Amino acid sequence: MELSCNAIGSLVLLSVVSFLQGFGAVGLFYTTISTIEKRFDLTSSQIAVMSSTFDIAACITLPIVSYVGGKGYKPRWIGSGSILIGLGALMYVLPHFVAPTYSSLHENVSECELSNMTMAKCSHSHNQNYRVFFYASQVLIGIGTISMSIFTLVYLDENVQQRYSATYMGILQASGSLGPGVGYFLGGYLLNHYTYLTNDANVSRKSSSWIGNWWIGFVIGGSLIIILSIPIFFFPEKLRNIGEYAGEEETSLIGNDAKNKDEKKSLSFADAFKSFVLLLKNPSVVLLSLSNSLSSGMAIGLSTFGPKYVESVFNCSSTMSAYYIGILSLVTDSSSNVLGGIFVTKFDLTVKQMVKFCIACSALTTGFLSIYFISCKDREIEELEMKKLNMSSNLCRLSCGYAVKQYRPICAENNVTYLSYCDAGCMRIDETYRNCSDLVYFSEGSNLWNATATSGRCNGKETCSHLLPVFLVFFGIGNFISGFSNQATLQILWRSVQFEQRSFALGILSLATRILGTIPFAIIYGKIIDLSCIIWSEECGKCGSCLIHSSERMPTYILILSMSLQAASTLLLIAMIEVNAAPAKDGMELEINSTSVKTEE
Repeated sequence: MELSCNAIGSLVLLSVVSFLQGFGAVGLFYTTISTIEKRFDLTSSQIAVMSSTFDIAACITLPIVSYVGGKGYKPRWIGSGSILIGLGALMYVLPHFVAPTYSSLHENVSECELSNMTMAKCSHSHNQNYRVFFYASQVLIGIGTISMSIFTLVYLDENVQQRYSATYMGILQASGSLGPGVGYFLGGYLLNHYTYLTNDANVSRKSSSWIGNWWIGFVIGGSLIIILSIPIFFFPEKLRNIGEYAGEEETSLIGNDAKNKDEKKSLSFADAFKSFVLLLKNPSVVLLSLSNSLSSGMAIGLSTFGPKYVESVFNCSSTMSAYYIGILSLVTDSSSNVLGGIFVTKFDLTVKQMVKFCIACSALTTGFLSIYFISCKDREIEELEMKKLNMSSNLCRLSCGYAVKQYRPICAENNVTYLSYCDAGCMRIDETYRNCSDLVYFSEGSNLWNATATSGRCNGKETCSHLLPVFLVFFGIGNFISGFSNQATLQILWRSVQFEQRSFALGILSLATRILGTIPFAIIYGKIIDLSCIIWSEECGKCGSCLIHSSERMPTYILILSMSLQAASTLLLIAMIEVNAAPAKDGMELEINSTSVKTEE
């Protein structure tokens, strides 16, 4: 435990735990969303609610944890939070073990006996009920993340010189950013392996029935984080030989930090309420919280559905989509946090300079969001087939829109996608389809009796695949610029409040970010993703998961929402400059625990 008694040793261990938290709760979670949707017949809206459950649990516990824990023994709060995250990760995989064994639904049948197949599938039609385990796991992870994320930052900041605080925070948060990137990458690799350790059903990876191994990464990450949480409980409250750095004179928007070292740590409700009211009267904290809420709402939406966006618009597999987003996240998130912290430290920026720096980054991020102007003509889904729903036994009309009972897409010789080889009248021989007799109905009388088809959807007459590199470049640069200001944002918050309020202020910022940002906008993004759905799966007369999204509507919806949120966030940061440039009223005082600090004129 000797190594953990100094700042560098503590930073190393806390960084590893932060890495594992990001690895499972962010990287693996977002990578496996499409697979979990298919495996448990979930909609994007239900996935969004699952993501919001994390934030709702965090919101409920955040005020108490941030205030009480801020005046308590922080290493124990960090360790307890880490264990909850590990337990949540292990609970997340329980549906794999308790749900009925996944069936490929007669993957190898040669005849289209849909009625019998539907009856067989309906005997396992309660898959959606297992989402309660996902919700419960997100509750545990949400509570644990609040405790760990807030107090790791505050614990290190209180034990290092202010000048180097941004660098330490950058390294810590860069480690947390590496986690999602590795999670995306490893998650994509695992999805190439069947959901069970042995593929007894011999399901092909190209088949629409393929379910990748979504769960084993959570087992590994959850177990490791529980083991590494134990040493954190033995961290000292003050690190060796650097206690003199905490509370040194600091540059602040409110003047002298005025820490009262002899002050008794009060945990009364009255003091907590006074602290909360004081923060509400601080325009810098309010505007920063609102700005961060909007930008975080945009970030959660794009990160949650980023792989799905690439998969739908650019015709990529779920595995390759996860790889692309994962590699970009790995490189840009980690490097932007470290370099952003070094930048703030190197140039020793004042609070007002950091605000201007954040404005520049936010404005540039808004510009790079223009990449979502790219939209493609939807690949052809047989229009005539849509018009003859009354003649088709495979398609039906439900409350969500068009739904299909059996989804085995094929690409016919006439470059038309059929939702199932049954609708094209084909005979299946291994992975090829022959004697597609019904193609004659869709080819203006052409004789395609002996036509063949290949497995999978057609690319269509127009495709966006060649624009994927352009999108990834813009996405990566925008993601880097957005993260480059993270450390400046954190330093602005801490230099805008009194020393003893830092834990509580960070908690309030996180609370506002969730209530006004990540919770509602995760759900909103899920709704607009569902609105862009063309074809749904049909599960015993009910809407299941979305099978095909519109590559025209999805970019438009995301562009309008994302640019609006980021532009509004930029305007709020500009308002911070104007508010702090205005002269303060005479006699205006900030009071907490009998300590008064006058605002600077």
